[in-house]
Amino acid sequence: MYLSVGAFSLLFLPDLFFKIMHSNVVFDRETSFMLGAFSLGLFIFVAQVIRFNIKSLYTTVTFIRFIMISSFTYLYLSTHNPLFISLVLFGGIGLFGTVCCYTFDYFLSRFSDSN
Repeated sequence: MYLSVGAFSLLFLPDLFFKIMHSNVVFDRETSFMLGAFSLGLFIFVAQVIRFNIKSLYTTVTFIRFIMISSFTYLYLSTHNPLFISLVLFGGIGLFGTVCCYTFDYFLSRFSDSN
């Protein structure tokens, strides 16, 4: 859900998005649009994994989120822009949700197979 809201905010309301996310830098329109398109693509991928219950891709989504969180952490340490702390927090929430869903599906399938 947060990926779709963030993506559409970056595409159509970038100034408001960066203000809400506590950015101390003004980004140009092209960068905002590129980030919005990337976030929308990631949202569509994650939504399809959940929709079709593709358990084999949970590890891929987890790895993608880990890379993103690591990248945002590096960017914060390089720039000290609070925007990246916000993105690390949201990415962490998404990572936690993905791991919870994967764990739930894993134990549910193990319980279903034993009956």
